[in-house]
Amino acid sequence: MSAFLLPLLRNLGTALLTKTFGVWLAKLAAKSTKTMVDDNAILLLEGGLNNNPAQIETAAKAILKEFSKKA
Repeated sequence: MSAFLLPLLRNLGTALLTKTFGVWLAKLAAKSTKTMVDDNAILLLEGGLNNNPAQIETAAKAILKEFSKKA
């Protein structure tokens, strides 16, 4: 039984450490709040991880817009 369980746990642990799962988990946590700043911060992070300047710019502008509403 441990010959089956050990590789399964190892694969599950590897899956939990991937970039995709980390971003998904961060998005899930950000959606549980009422503000959009954290949602846009996750999009900013995702754009950086994907090396996507357009996504980074869009997310940064959205964050600044949210902060200007608060002031």
